[in-house]
Amino acid sequence: MRFSCTSAEPRKTPARRPRVRAACTGFVTRPNAIIVCMLLYLDMCCIKRPFDDQSQPRIRLESEAVLGLLAAESDSLRFVRSAALWLENEQNPLPTRAARVRRWLENPLPIPEAAAVLSRASELKQLGLKSFDAIHVASAEAVSADALATCDDRLIAAARKAGPLIHVRILGVVELAAEVLS
Repeated sequence: MRFSCTSAEPRKTPARRPRVRAACTGFVTRPNAIIVCMLLYLDMCCIKRPFDDQSQPRIRLESEAVLGLLAAESDSLRFVRSAALWLENEQNPLPTRAARVRRWLENPLPIPEAAAVLSRASELKQLGLKSFDAIHVASAEAVSADALATCDDRLIAAARKAGPLIHVRILGVVELAAEVLS
């Protein structure tokens, strides 16, 4: 049985893997239950989506999903920051956008170990993932994130094609927001 971080009431959804997250604070184990928080990884296209042209319905919907998730960050909902996100952000040609993303990235939350990430990313590239996508997926896997959210249809398709060879759920940010925020 799995308990919510904010309540002692059991959740109706089954637990994937019961565990206590080191990055989360204030959790106490109870007999036959472990209180956990959700750890999410947003790739850079998600983080930058609110800065895109909002006149297109899909972009606006994805932006609202990203902003809703970011606003919900708490002890029970945490986000991974990774070296890949830092590197990709530094390549942003728009300094104002890069600075705003950099402020969010500065929060000291789980950052995966680089050596393990690069090794796994090499394996993931052989499955058809692009370089940065492979590093993002490997980073999410390294910290046992519950999910990786993206706005990239190609990444979602590559993850579906690879199937069980990818060890983190990869889904669109709108789908993830609907699941987490409902």
